[in-house]
Amino acid sequence: LGDAEQKPEQGELVYAVVAARTGTLVGAFAYYAKAGAIGRVLQVLAQPGQAGPVIDCLVDHAAKRGLPGLRGRTQPVLMEAMLGRRIAFVHVYSTVLHSRDPAIVQACRDGQGFFNGIAGEHWCRLIAGTFG
Repeated sequence: LGDAEQKPEQGELVYAVVAARTGTLVGAFAYYAKAGAIGRVLQVLAQPGQAGPVIDCLVDHAAKRGLPGLRGRTQPVLMEAMLGRRIAFVHVYSTVLHSRDPAIVQACRDGQGFFNGIAGEHWCRLIAGTFG
């Protein structure tokens, strides 16, 4: 995460936790925020059954920072919660997977794999970074 924070052109890397009214932690998220620009979500975590409230908090949090929208990869477990929340899905990224272990490949095909902005490469300076 330290490397992910070294991308000022993406904006500030914002971390937030989401708590229920009872105070119980139900999720967390991380995204790049630059007012007036589309934010890039690196991570969304939610307890089972809490994806909807976590997504609502993420969208509200970003809107209060002046972001007109968010983009990023999603997980199968979050898809159902995103439906009906005025979220558009556009296929712009693909993942190439290679493993000598067929069980790993099958787990990813079955939606058990975990691919996101942190597990992927979007956090590193090679993607939209500056060098000088």
